[in-house]
Amino acid sequence: MWLQCSKCKKYKPLYMFNRNKSRKEFGINFSACKECTKIYHKKHFQEKNSDLEWRAENAERKRKWDNNNKWYGKQWRDNNKEAIKKIQRKYYDTHKKEEYERVRRWQKNNKEKWNEYQRRRFRERYKEDPVFREKVYRKGVERQAITKQQTPKLNKLNLERIQNIYTISTILGPTFHVDHIVPLSKNGLHHPDNLQIIPAKDNLSKNNKLDYHIPLDRRFILNYN
Repeated sequence: MWLQCSKCKKYKPLYMFNRNKSRKEFGINFSACKECTKIYHKKHFQEKNSDLEWRAENAERKRKWDNNNKWYGKQWRDNNKEAIKKIQRKYYDTHKKEEYERVRRWQKNNKEKWNEYQRRRFRERYKEDPVFREKVYRKGVERQAITKQQTPKLNKLNLERIQNIYTISTILGPTFHVDHIVPLSKNGLHHPDNLQIIPAKDNLSKNNKLDYHIPLDRRFILNYN
């Protein structure tokens, strides 16, 4: 069965039309074809969004509709979780570079929120995932073993210096870390002469590098000389 489109006036098969109760032909409701309808709505949307007066006049109406139909969006999302995931994955696969840059920009502009999210996610995962909890535990044990192995015999003064360095780092807060100038993994010693207090960002970037430069104004070394 073929029908004439009310917009382009062309005859097209039934499957190329959308339903519309305002027009009846052959006992079935049809009007403009899908292609013409899509063009019309796109043009209408662009015109209305560019019209600030129209948006201002209808802001209250939209707000009321949103408040009265909150359940609609939530109900639809709850019933179509798998479909939403597929759509999101498909979009991400075709826009990987743009999404990566967008996320990096957000992280840079919202450092506090990003750090808080990481801490919260770590706590949740540590509580819920026993495999992850075991991994963190083993990593801590390995770190303690390496530290103990790389610690020479220390006199009372050196032990006091190490304690003071960690106390100062605690007072400064989580944005500062105690760092080994020569990493333990590169045969550095757990000795006060090999410890410094640096910003957490520099410590995470430095990792176990030997040639990573940190300006003197961003690091603190406790000297007793």
